[in-house]
Amino acid sequence: MTEDDLRIGFVGLGAMGRPMAENLLAAGYPVTVFDARPEAVEAARTSGATVACSPAELAQTANVVQIAVRTQEQVEAVLFGEPDGGISAHLKPGSVVLIHSTVSPGAVASAARRLADQDIAVLDAPVTGSLRAAAEGTLSFIVGGDETAVARCAPVLETLGSRTTRVGEPGAAQIAKLINNMLAGVNSVAIAEGLALASAAGMTEEAVLEVVNAGTGASFMSTNRAAVLDMGQQSDLPELGYKDLLLALGEAHHRKIVLPVTALATQFLTDYHEV
Repeated sequence: MTEDDLRIGFVGLGAMGRPMAENLLAAGYPVTVFDARPEAVEAARTSGATVACSPAELAQTANVVQIAVRTQEQVEAVLFGEPDGGISAHLKPGSVVLIHSTVSPGAVASAARRLADQDIAVLDAPVTGSLRAAAEGTLSFIVGGDETAVARCAPVLETLGSRTTRVGEPGAAQIAKLINNMLAGVNSVAIAEGLALASAAGMTEEAVLEVVNAGTGASFMSTNRAAVLDMGQQSDLPELGYKDLLLALGEAHHRKIVLPVTALATQFLTDYHEV
């Protein structure tokens, strides 16, 4: 499969998926899209995409399918959903599925095993980066899966991002992504507590962040706090971050280890969601 042979199906046109699909169209790839929201697919149609009525219909013409939906249940429905069997029942042998969503590592590994029986490769390919990075094509991809499939999809990933990090087999990339999001979530809670202390002491957020960002307490979440807050207002980032902390704790439980600081941060966010 050469770059000229790639026929892309893109499922999920949310805050990250929409600009990703638009960048693929701008690069000249034939792209068929599906999203449950009519307004999302109509915007993609205006940009030049072909619109499918279901994931199954999308899979009939695509040989590379990218999935960027919110939840594990949605990923499962796209792959295997009834009544038409999802994309797995319609993709041709030799096709590649890239899962960009952040879901359970075990679910991705299981899907890869099931589709391997049909000679369909699954690339575990969660994404990191901001809405701006998605629009500019400078996302970072964490990729687990077969080297041949990675090579086939390299032109697609290079169109959408500036970095691809290989980490092993399907499921491994999800673990790496969960660790990343776990650290970001814990750090966000720590920053909130620090700023609460600053406010109680009569200090401004701006002054304290200037000190923090010039010192050893600096982090991506502190130096990019304004952009992160803006992204949270433009998308469901807070809810997705909370979901990812729960996934990380679930993976830790599965592997019989304890993550006490992550558990405390998750409880903090649980209380926040219940307010």
